[in-house]
Amino acid sequence: IITDKNVITSEGGHSSFIIQDELDIEFYEYLRKKFKKNLDLEKQLSGPGILNIYNFLQYKKFKQNKNIKKEISTVKNEEKPHLITKYSNKDSLCNKTMELFVKYYAKAAQNLVLTSNASSLYIAGGIAPNILNHLKKYFMKEFVKHQLSNYSKLLKEVPIFVIKDYNATLYGAANYVLRIF
Repeated sequence: IITDKNVITSEGGHSSFIIQDELDIEFYEYLRKKFKKNLDLEKQLSGPGILNIYNFLQYKKFKQNKNIKKEISTVKNEEKPHLITKYSNKDSLCNKTMELFVKYYAKAAQNLVLTSNASSLYIAGGIAPNILNHLKKYFMKEFVKHQLSNYSKLLKEVPIFVIKDYNATLYGAANYVLRIF
């Protein structure tokens, strides 16, 4: 996030779980039963978050290609988000998983921008560069959706960039450390 030419880093994954509609409430309740504790955004926006969404949609009986379901079920949990992403253009459950994931991503970004009055948004990390097609398809629609039209207009004006170099997060952290010492 950039505000007045200052870069603000965040650990947004530890902020509050995002709930926008009835499906999100059901997802929240599903995860509460599974984890038996308060939930943070990390349960939605991470590799394991992709798997949580996928498992929830399976529980909800969303349709899925049997061969893809079988392949995903045979790999380790840490490999499943990659396959879910890979098959999202071929399988309705994987596609819905990525649609929800990007919705949560957009809403988390919206919250950061509105609370910090950011003039730009840079998205870095390991997931965004690998889901660019989903970000292009769903992100802006959700990012600018707001109950107050003046905020929707404001959000439309915020330039958003996806940093494809994973090491950029490390460069930013190193830069911050050098500035404080």
